[in-house]
Amino acid sequence: MNWLSPLLIGCLFILAICCSSEGSGRAEHASNKAKSGSPAGCLITYQNRLNQLLTPTIAANLAGKPKEEARQKYNQVMKNASYHSMQYSWKTDRQKQVQLMGRTMTVPADAVIELHGLRAVTLDNFKMSHRPATDEQLAAAKKEIDQAIDGQSDNQQINEHLQKLDQMQVDKQTQKSTATELSSVFAQAAKSYADVTGIGQAASWNSFENRLYIFEKGIELSVTVDLSSDSQFNRKKAIELGKSLLAACR
Repeated sequence: MNWLSPLLIGCLFILAICCSSEGSGRAEHASNKAKSGSPAGCLITYQNRLNQLLTPTIAANLAGKPKEEARQKYNQVMKNASYHSMQYSWKTDRQKQVQLMGRTMTVPADAVIELHGLRAVTLDNFKMSHRPATDEQLAAAKKEIDQAIDGQSDNQQINEHLQKLDQMQVDKQTQKSTATELSSVFAQAAKSYADVTGIGQAASWNSFENRLYIFEKGIELSVTVDLSSDSQFNRKKAIELGKSLLAACR
C-alpha cells in the first residue's frame, strides 16, 4: 500500500468533521477582511515567512536547548501557505509509545517546537473547530467517510480526496480498513480540546496533539510544544510561546 494513503484517509476524516460550505464561506470572508487592512493585517504578513515569526533564538530559549543544535524544517510543500509550518527539534533521551496500524511501538521522542500556518477565520468558526467533538459527531463523520468510499456521498471535498486514492490504485477494502484504524486516533484528538484563557481573544489547548490554537483579530495561529511527557508543562510553555509571538504585532 502506498504510504501516502493513510495520510489522505486522515484528511478525509478531518474534513468530514470540520468542513462545511457555511464554514468555508466564513473563512473566505475573514481572509478577504484580513487582507484588506484590518487589525489582523500584521499577523497575516508572516504567513509566508514563519521563520521570521518563530526564530531559532525564540525556539531555543523556550526549549532550553542550544540554538546551534536545532534541526530546522520549514515545510512549504503545499501551495496554500495556511498549511505551511516551521519546526525546530532537538534529540533527547525521551521515548514515547505510538499506535501504528494496530500496533503499539516505542519510538524516540524529540523535543519539538513548531509554528503552524496562519489562516484567516471568524471567531465562530474558530470556536466550532476547536471544541471537544461528541460521540455522535464522530460517528456521523465515520459514517460519511464510509458512504463516500461506497460512492454514496455528495461531499465534493471528500470525493476529491477519494479520487486521489483511486488514482493511486488503493482498493476500497484498504481504504475502509485504514479509515477505521485512523478514526480512533483522530477521535482522541477531536475529544482533547480545552479552552484556555488569558491569551488572544480565544484559545484552545489540545492535550493529544500538544498543540495550542489561538484566535486573535481574525487570525488563527497554532503552536506545538512537545518538550516533556507532562502535558501541563507543554501547555504552559505553549502559552508562553503564543504570547511572545502575538507580541510581534503589538
